[in-house]
Amino acid sequence: PTAVDRRHNLTVNYSYLIPTLFEDNRLMKALLSNWQVSGVTKLLSGTAANPNCQNTTARGIAYSIPSYTNGITAVNNSITSRCDLTGEPINAGKRVDPDPSNPDPLTAQYFNLAAFTMASPLSSTVGDFGNAPLGLLRNPTVTEWDLTLERSFPVGNRRGLRFMIQAYNIFNTIQWTTMNTGLTFTGTNNVQSST
Repeated sequence: PTAVDRRHNLTVNYSYLIPTLFEDNRLMKALLSNWQVSGVTKLLSGTAANPNCQNTTARGIAYSIPSYTNGITAVNNSITSRCDLTGEPINAGKRVDPDPSNPDPLTAQYFNLAAFTMASPLSSTVGDFGNAPLGLLRNPTVTEWDLTLERSFPVGNRRGLRFMIQAYNIFNTIQWTTMNTGLTFTGTNNVQSST
């Protein structure tokens, strides 16, 4: 999957003319007639995310570039490559933080770190590309609610005025779009950090 792949994408547009209450009462009819609510609701699944493993020690053949290819990057004396799957559950898209009551999304873990390990070369001359497939993880979902409340005031036969209030992201929710999928190792299976 590409970096803009959205597995699920739902957009709902709606408009509702609010019925006028107390139509027999002229004052209430003047206050409550011609109101309309409309909006757009978007629900998007997260984009594809690829876990990558990084080793900061780079000692010996097991800690050097595992694949012996140009697809691996070396930054600040560290090696970054595709990860190997260990067989542990990945829990992609689900929060696996040890403390479910942790309200801080910046410190929460959204996938199981033990599911990945640094790819190790098969020998001193044969590399290993890592077996973690592309798009294995998904970034957080996005939900957006935009609403409009409006009222029409007829002026004459063919003219009118419109009063409108628009609110974007009506529930004022933070939309996290990207999670850190980089795992840093100081040894074969020693994960330092990833969130």
